[in-house]
Amino acid sequence: MIIQLTGKHTLHGYDLTHFPDGMYRTSIAAYAYSIHQHHIEKPRTTDWRPEDGNPVKKILASIYDPAVKIKNKFFGSSTAKNQ
Repeated sequence: MIIQLTGKHTLHGYDLTHFPDGMYRTSIAAYAYSIHQHHIEKPRTTDWRPEDGNPVKKILASIYDPAVKIKNKFFGSSTAKNQ
């Protein structure tokens, strides 16, 4: 089990794991939020930084953050509404 605090820059991930045939990695993620009287930081989205050299992933990653900001401006942020 892994428990970690998250912040503005929380780097996490895992190395490629090879399992025996018929065995798979299982992951369950849950987040706990705290209610504060004032915002501690500005609502934002998660950045995506692919590690492999796939050029398509790199292009998508470079436009992901600006695309989310545009979407949030017109439609709002579901994440930011969970205050």
